[in-house]
Amino acid sequence: MKIEINNLDTPYTIDMYQTFNGDSTDESMLEYYNDDNEQKKDPEKNYDYDDFDWTYNTKAIHQGLAQASIDYIKENIDQDIIQDIELMKLFSPKYYNYTTDSYTMAITFDTEKLQKYIQENNTEYTEYFFEMVKKHQANEDDITWSLLFYLQHEHDKEDYFYYIYEHSNDLWYENTEMKLNDEV
Repeated sequence: MKIEINNLDTPYTIDMYQTFNGDSTDESMLEYYNDDNEQKKDPEKNYDYDDFDWTYNTKAIHQGLAQASIDYIKENIDQDIIQDIELMKLFSPKYYNYTTDSYTMAITFDTEKLQKYIQENNTEYTEYFFEMVKKHQANEDDITWSLLFYLQHEHDKEDYFYYIYEHSNDLWYENTEMKLNDEV
């Protein structure tokens, strides 16, 4: 069976705000520029953010983080149940105070093996399901809740955090360009 799921319904968030890596790419690039006197226009000056024009390829960063998230799931969750995951589409909201960047993935999975997993973890699943009923008026026959439980139950928050952290730094550096202003 194949179901499309938005990553916001799972514990697999992506880091479009550089919160995982702890350092701003811009600050790191500025520090490198200021420490590299051969590159600097004025070796005595400490340049700051406003001295540069910044260009970000956020679509490439978003795409890369979404793919890294999917790759993590593929590499770390039992492939007997999850057979394939493909990136379907990216979403960036118009207003960020209501939601955040996300992606939709199509997950192909073995329904029988998922149902067996649910039976083996029935107590935890029942608690999860009733919590979802309160929040979303979940339908007991909807296999999507079983899949979401599986993704939540098998999630290793710390491991995922470090995986995305590693990919986030590279993606931001590869897709950020700084150019000294003409006025400086």
